[in-house]
Amino acid sequence: MAFQTADRGGQAAAPRRYRWPTAIRAPLPAAPVLASWDRHDHPSQKALTAFLDTLEPLVRPTLAAPPADLALALEVGLPATTPLTSGGRDLDNYLFPIAARFGPARFTAVFARKHHGPSALTIGPAMLEDQPPVDRWSHAAARVTASSATTAWKQQLADALAADPSVQVLPAGPVALHLGFRVSPQRNWATLWKPAVDALGGLLGLEDPARRFHPRDDRIVELGLQQVVDLSIGHAVDIDIWWRPAGSRSRRWPFLRRAGR
Repeated sequence: MAFQTADRGGQAAAPRRYRWPTAIRAPLPAAPVLASWDRHDHPSQKALTAFLDTLEPLVRPTLAAPPADLALALEVGLPATTPLTSGGRDLDNYLFPIAARFGPARFTAVFARKHHGPSALTIGPAMLEDQPPVDRWSHAAARVTASSATTAWKQQLADALAADPSVQVLPAGPVALHLGFRVSPQRNWATLWKPAVDALGGLLGLEDPARRFHPRDDRIVELGLQQVVDLSIGHAVDIDIWWRPAGSRSRRWPFLRRAGR
């Protein structure tokens, strides 16, 4: 796990960037299953457990002797008749139960994408991007200091983005999104994924303007999530957000410029 420290003025180093892992791609024997918050004996929970069990032989061998920085990438294959940008198939909700099963702290970066085709999993060393992508990405950054267990955390992030003139609702259609989290070693960074995405109505749009934290996140068809552990950040969380309309097959990260905090 990579560790970084902010300087004396509190200015963090430029955020690290990681790319889709290039390890062997393993076809999945079963379709990925979304996170479930139902009772443990509910059919949705049983289906999720059964799916996670199929990942054990694919993931555990790597975890037995993991690299210092580990990345996981999930391809969610859907039937050709299933829309990719509606229907509630949110990519963070596919990734979260996998991280919870195998341990979020083990992973420096996780990725997912939806497409019409087969499902697959890739797990291997997290690799830093070494050149800018050909796609044009937009970028914003914020520091959140409220408790992540409260609505105030989402509110603070949403307000910071609303104050940034570069943040506008993306045109209708699929979206590629990457989120970088700078956190303390004590933080379970996976618990930040959903509240962070929930605060992105200013980018993704809202079905109902009265429900600020219910964005159209099912239009995200490419998702990257990464963490950097900072020994000096305390309870705060620094968040970098990169986005673009999807459409390119590039899996490269956006070009990173130093983010003002």
